[in-house]
Amino acid sequence: MKSNERRLGFRTKMLAVILPVVLLFNIITFLIISINTDGMMEDQAQELLGAKSSSAGYEISADVQRIRGLLENVKTSVEKSCSNEAEIKDYIYGVADAYTDIIPTGIYCGLESGTYIDKLWTPDDDWVMKERPWYIDGLKADEVTFGEAYMDAETGEYVISGFTSIKDPNGNKIGVVCADVQLSGVDEILTSTVLFNSGYTYAVDKISGMVLSNKVSPEQNGLEISSFDDPLSTYITSVMSSGTYGQVEEVGKSFVLVDEVPNTNFALVSVVEKNDVNSEIRTLQILIGIVFLVSTFLICLIVYLLMRVLLRPMGQIMGMIDRMHEMDLTERSQIRTGDEFGTMSYKVDQFADELKDVVVGIESAIDDLEDKAEINESAATRLGSLSNEQNVSVHELNTTMESMADTMDELAKNATILSNDISEADSAAESVRSQVDTLLTNIKEGGEEVQDMTGTMQDIYTISERLQAAVNNMHSGIDGIKSMIEEINAVASQTNLLSLNASIEAARAGEAGRGFAVVADEIRGLADQTAQSAVNIVDTTETLEKLMAEVTEATDDSIAKIKLGNDAVSRTSETFDNIHEGVDGINQSIEKVTDALVGIETIAAEMEQGTEKQSESTQTATSECEKMLDISDRLSLEESNVENSGKELKDLSDKLEVMMKKFKL
Repeated sequence: MKSNERRLGFRTKMLAVILPVVLLFNIITFLIISINTDGMMEDQAQELLGAKSSSAGYEISADVQRIRGLLENVKTSVEKSCSNEAEIKDYIYGVADAYTDIIPTGIYCGLESGTYIDKLWTPDDDWVMKERPWYIDGLKADEVTFGEAYMDAETGEYVISGFTSIKDPNGNKIGVVCADVQLSGVDEILTSTVLFNSGYTYAVDKISGMVLSNKVSPEQNGLEISSFDDPLSTYITSVMSSGTYGQVEEVGKSFVLVDEVPNTNFALVSVVEKNDVNSEIRTLQILIGIVFLVSTFLICLIVYLLMRVLLRPMGQIMGMIDRMHEMDLTERSQIRTGDEFGTMSYKVDQFADELKDVVVGIESAIDDLEDKAEINESAATRLGSLSNEQNVSVHELNTTMESMADTMDELAKNATILSNDISEADSAAESVRSQVDTLLTNIKEGGEEVQDMTGTMQDIYTISERLQAAVNNMHSGIDGIKSMIEEINAVASQTNLLSLNASIEAARAGEAGRGFAVVADEIRGLADQTAQSAVNIVDTTETLEKLMAEVTEATDDSIAKIKLGNDAVSRTSETFDNIHEGVDGINQSIEKVTDALVGIETIAAEMEQGTEKQSESTQTATSECEKMLDISDRLSLEESNVENSGKELKDLSDKLEVMMKKFKL
């Protein structure tokens, strides 16, 4: 799976996205242009027809306009400079052959008097001037006007007559000035005009309907357009009848434009075959396709080169992330450009530096934690030993105090017997002697037991002092544990912050940071476990402190009461000595029994009171010993918890050390 991901890298994915988009865009654009090409070419054909028609029309109009200008000048000159027929004739003769290049047949004139003035041609005798169309229409024309075109029978060329009336100074029309214009220039313009590959133009006289210069259908030249029944001729006839010039229409398999030639009587017909236009369209589509193919290849090449150049830093950054995923923090990408890759590289390098510092800090903290764990484990072991010793001592103290209580009970009973014996001493001296012997024996035993109790009390006192010293040592150990707990909490907090930052950076890294996110989660889990262990240790040490406070209080109270008991035992020992001396006196002199009864009774009362107090003290000491025994058991249990916590802390330190060894610094 990883090999597939590496094979389909970011650059490949970008190319897999961008190149299809570019190809799809070019294909769609090509299709749209191809679909619209027909309409575009038809529009272009119509524009070209209009442009060619206008161009040819203006050329024809320019040629005709020169004739118009000449006739206008002749008319103006005649009207202004000629006052009679002779002057008109002289003037016409003077200009008749001046413009043979554009008017080969010259300028001629017909007057109302019937005089025909023509320098270049003399008519026959039967020729009637006033029956000619140019003369009839000329008298009606106040300005230069062109008549119907016709074909000259002698030359076979198309001719059109331009004419205008002339007036005398009074404004009366006195004749017509006329010139025949050969349309060879018009024919040349029309036959040389080419539309696309095979399109053509020709003219139709609007007055006569005669066809001029149709090079495709020359049989129509010189004939009226209305005499033909083909669709094209029918369409042209309808346009000329309705006067709807200047519109391109489809007629059969051709595009046709019928337009007027300015300042003439001609209608200009332009025809283009549809196939001619379509061949241009196909050529254009092929050219567009080639351009699109070349542009697509160039765009793909440019995109590939740009991706290769722009995404080159991505490989270095990915290598850096892979090394970090393998816990290798020894190298850096060192890309310092001003774009996003430079920023990303800088952030990754900065994160690696910070992570390295944190890992080094964690290693140092782990060493300290391991040392503290060992110290804590040793302290827990010592605390367990002291707790066991204290437990044994408290058990011994409890046994001794129970024995002492039994002795005190027995001593109290003996004191009661002694008091009874003394009260009966007056009636039975012999009985007193026997009782005195018994008392002497008991006193001896009591003295021995008091001596034993004195030694026991001293042992209890020594053990209590040792217990107090052990409790003080535990206080010092607990203070050390608190200090270690603070360091553990600091390490756990720093580790948790580190894992949080690592998780954030891993999330930013995306798929490549997933492995590092797992490590961050493990570190956060260990930090939480460390913090929880620290909380457990704090709870345990707080409970231990409370227990030690109770032990300290009980120990201090026990020591004070042991001192009181020791003093009472000392006094009891002295009393036993006095009793012993008294009994010795009784043995030496029975006669003195009566005198000593008062003192013995007093001493017996004091001994009874002393034994009662001693019994109460012994019972109190026994109760305190039971409390100390319970505290000692609880302390032993808490010592076990402290020892377990120390082992858990040591195990946690070992786990952290194993995880930190995965990093290469």
